[in-house]
Amino acid sequence: MLQASVLTLFWPFVSSATSGSTPNPASQLAGTSFFLVLVALVIARRVLSGVRGRIYSERRVLTIPVIYILLTVLSVVTLGYLHEIILGTLALLPAGVLLGSKFGTKVEFFWKNGTVYYKRSPIVLILWLVSFIVRVLLETIYPGNLNVEIVIDAVLSATAGLLMGEAMNILGKRKQFNENAPEQSQLEPFIINQ
Repeated sequence: MLQASVLTLFWPFVSSATSGSTPNPASQLAGTSFFLVLVALVIARRVLSGVRGRIYSERRVLTIPVIYILLTVLSVVTLGYLHEIILGTLALLPAGVLLGSKFGTKVEFFWKNGTVYYKRSPIVLILWLVSFIVRVLLETIYPGNLNVEIVIDAVLSATAGLLMGEAMNILGKRKQFNENAPEQSQLEPFIINQ
């Protein structure tokens, strides 16, 4: 069976099962350190952009959810699961969309230098952060464990749905912002709560 979860696709040092030889402890430590620094940078960048806001465009809003969905499908297909496991994992996508639609309502739009920015929903940001950390920890602590990889793929699938639900909210709320927005010169945020 092909060993290829989401993280081992991008980082061969995570799992010694992907290589035919026993890894050198020094190179494994260096690889682990590099990987953890990379994960910390991803987390810091995503949290800062979620808190400070990002320039609004439909492409920006949809890019991350589409990447998550593609990674979910790629991960599930490459591991060669039974059809029941594949369907069960992919069934978490609509459940995640429902959660994202429910918790992704606190979207904040604002003008900055004549450009529309948006801030993500804090609840979705926290849920994404927790799921990301859980996936990274499980993959590094239990490399090559098929049961853990199924859990990782399930979390990835639910997170993909969560982000897609939030993206649908953002796209819908943007139209409200256009209709109700103050002048572009004002820097006060326009908060949409439900």
